[in-house]
Amino acid sequence: ISAGDNVDRLYGYAAVPQFPMVVLAMLDTEIVLSEWRQHVFIVGGWVIAADAIIALLIAGMVIQIRRRQRSEARFRDFADAASDWYWETNADFLVTYVSRVGREPADFPVHDALGMDLRELLVADSGNELLERFAADLEDHAHFRDFLCQMRTASGRVWHFKLSGMPRFEAGGEFAGYRGVAQDITSVVAERSATAQANMRFLYAIENGSDAFAFWDAEDRFVMCNENYRRRAGRSARFLVPGTAYEQ
Repeated sequence: ISAGDNVDRLYGYAAVPQFPMVVLAMLDTEIVLSEWRQHVFIVGGWVIAADAIIALLIAGMVIQIRRRQRSEARFRDFADAASDWYWETNADFLVTYVSRVGREPADFPVHDALGMDLRELLVADSGNELLERFAADLEDHAHFRDFLCQMRTASGRVWHFKLSGMPRFEAGGEFAGYRGVAQDITSVVAERSATAQANMRFLYAIENGSDAFAFWDAEDRFVMCNENYRRRAGRSARFLVPGTAYEQ
């Protein structure tokens, strides 16, 4: 700092070899550092801006991660609460995911499905047309809906399912496997089977009984009768056709 004008300067000295003299040069510090300070301000501004952008990107990524976590939790809740079962395979049709694993009945086959070929889980006779068509749809990577099938447990019990599947592909178009839904319809099949057996027993009973039976609906139209009733109807038996009015 100069004692005369109190200005901060930078000084430089250099001896002149040919002469007995020294050259002194001086510049104001503000002038020397002005370009450097301008560069510092510009670079600092870019650094601050970059830090702000990075902070915004990190905040956006955190928000997306939290949204994804909430979405996955919502899906798991729906999957756990639903009566249907969600499944997924890889490109080789090997089961890689099944929902509610560990919470199904002990005799249920789904917990044993992981790592198995989807086609091997189905119970069908060799040459079954529906199963062959299903296998063809898988090979063609086609979407299928409400495919009725059966799965057998280790104890030999057969479960009935309704399968729906959608093929999935990578960004490059390569086949990545299937995702789908399996609906357990074992109870429905059992109820229908029990109803059919009850109907058969009922029909057998009225047909082989000694009495004559005939049934008419709420509109007094003929529904059915046994052979004893038809035999006793005489010439009127020709009118015993479903839909014929009782008055006729």
